[in-house]
Amino acid sequence: MKTVATMVACLAGVAGVAFAGAVIEMADESQIDVGFRLQPMVIVTERDIDGDGTLDTDTDFKVRRGRLRLKGTLTDRVTAFLQTELGSGDGGTGNDWRVIDAWVSIKLTPLFTIYAGENMVPASRQNLTSSGALLAIDRPGLSYKTLTWGTRAGYAFANRTIDETDAGLRGEVDVRDNGATAFGAHSFSTNVHVKYYAGVYDGIQKTDSDDLRMTGRVQVNFFDAEKNYFNLSTYLGKKKTLGFGASYDTQQNVASDETIGNVDY
Repeated sequence: MKTVATMVACLAGVAGVAFAGAVIEMADESQIDVGFRLQPMVIVTERDIDGDGTLDTDTDFKVRRGRLRLKGTLTDRVTAFLQTELGSGDGGTGNDWRVIDAWVSIKLTPLFTIYAGENMVPASRQNLTSSGALLAIDRPGLSYKTLTWGTRAGYAFANRTIDETDAGLRGEVDVRDNGATAFGAHSFSTNVHVKYYAGVYDGIQKTDSDDLRMTGRVQVNFFDAEKNYFNLSTYLGKKKTLGFGASYDTQQNVASDETIGNVDY
């Protein structure tokens, strides 16, 4: 593993996020929300690039996120969401656009809403955290250990991962997964709140077996609630909350090993 010294905490990645959007009212309960999210970054590190034993300054400019979103509220019970992402083109040159979120939600009761399509799964809190308000410095390292995030180990303020730790566990869509999630939230009092997630997804198909991925999460909040499907890492002083959660993520036969055969996650 290369020795990495990060300069001035990369100035927190020198990352700024630009948001914009507009809401178009269609009918009494229908509306369209159109917007974008842009996060350019410059990362300055000192590391031994040429292997001569001395540290070299490495400056890397990148667009961490470039997204267009479209959210349509059809009724007070039905919502559809589509989001694109700016990504690298074939061979690592140029850029292209890809769809990273494509789901519809149907709210049957306050305790039972179905999210179906391509979406973030409840494998951990970070897997349910909106990129609109991530932690200022870093993600928890556990984020990259979940299925479809590659089961990698991260370093250098989550902008790089250690190549040797990447198990190559990827589905048809990185980070997200295709499937359906049941979600519900309830407040027992002004200071005690609970929500749950339970879902089934395509998962990883690295063997001849076609097993489904199953994930669940329960979260309890004290003081202010986090009642939405997605969490934020920081509320910038607008919310006081203390949350405790537990997630479970499993799939049989995700890959095959030459010695022991099929392995589970």
